[in-house]
Amino acid sequence: MMPNPMFSQRLRAVLALAVAACCLGVVPPAGARSRREPPPPELQEVYRLLDHARETIHAFRADLTETRRMAMLEKEQVFRAKLAMDLPGKIRLEYVAPERRVYVLDDGKLTGWIPSRNRVEKMDLSRRKKRLQRLLALGQDGASLEKEFRVRLAEDEPLEGTAELVLVPRSRRIRRRVKEIRLWIDRELGIPRAIRYTTGDDNVVEIALSHVEINPEIPAQVFRLEVPEGAKVVRGLRSLGFGQLAGAGEDVR
Repeated sequence: MMPNPMFSQRLRAVLALAVAACCLGVVPPAGARSRREPPPPELQEVYRLLDHARETIHAFRADLTETRRMAMLEKEQVFRAKLAMDLPGKIRLEYVAPERRVYVLDDGKLTGWIPSRNRVEKMDLSRRKKRLQRLLALGQDGASLEKEFRVRLAEDEPLEGTAELVLVPRSRRIRRRVKEIRLWIDRELGIPRAIRYTTGDDNVVEIALSHVEINPEIPAQVFRLEVPEGAKVVRGLRSLGFGQLAGAGEDVR
């Protein structure tokens, strides 16, 4: 089965720049920050919201609705999932409809399980662990955003109670894959309430969060993914389009 590139877009949107930045090799130009003017006051205020969230939020849980609009499809596709995060480096993303799939990031190890195929996929990101922790959405500060993206506030009316950030990758190479990311930042909590991710070929992935819980007690086992009996285990998350980065999906056992 060929990798589904839109699953890759989905994970990148949910991780909000983390895995995408690592796997796509986003590297800010040396000395670029010193040549840029300070952001305008209204944007600095949003960065202060992000900073406050980074300092006060250590865990996060929410329901997630993902809508995909692809040029090759006549109808949009809707997926529903449960998201849990224990900052700085643990994520569980469990899709419940239309098909169950589970993805867990823990200690730099990214693991996926597709029950319908009884297949487990693994990818080691431990060498990028610090970068992942810095770039996770809930830990993302304004200075980091400025390094990776050209950032501005949207001119149109945002969702009620939010500030809408428009992020365009600074790297031309990345812009061929990621044209734009929009983040709707909750003005009270300082976290994304919605994300829109536009690919280089104009496919769009939209993520909306609901039933948000801040700093809940999340059991440690939530971020463990045991290999089911008889499952086929492979290197590389082919279902996320990452097989080519880690052994091209070769069997582990």
